[in-house]
Amino acid sequence: QDCSVPIAEAKSPNLDAEKAAADAVGALYIPTLPWVCTDQCEPVIGDIRVYSNRYHFSKAYATYLTGALGEALHPALS
Repeated sequence: QDCSVPIAEAKSPNLDAEKAAADAVGALYIPTLPWVCTDQCEPVIGDIRVYSNRYHFSKAYATYLTGALGEALHPALS
C-alpha cells in the first residue's frame, strides 16, 4: 500500500470535461474512478496491477472489470 495515492493526486484532469461532454450530448457517462479509489487509489487490487500508465487501466484490470462495466452499461442497452 506504500504506492497508493490520495484520489486528488490520481484523478485525471480530463474527467470533468469528459463528463460534461457526455452530458452535453445526452450520452451515458460511467465514472470508473470509484472502481479503483475510495480515499486512496490503489495500484494493485487483489493480485492485479490496476494501471498501465498514470490514468489508464491495465488490460488485466480492464478484463477483471467486464462484469461491472456490463452492469453499468445495462441502462443504455435495454
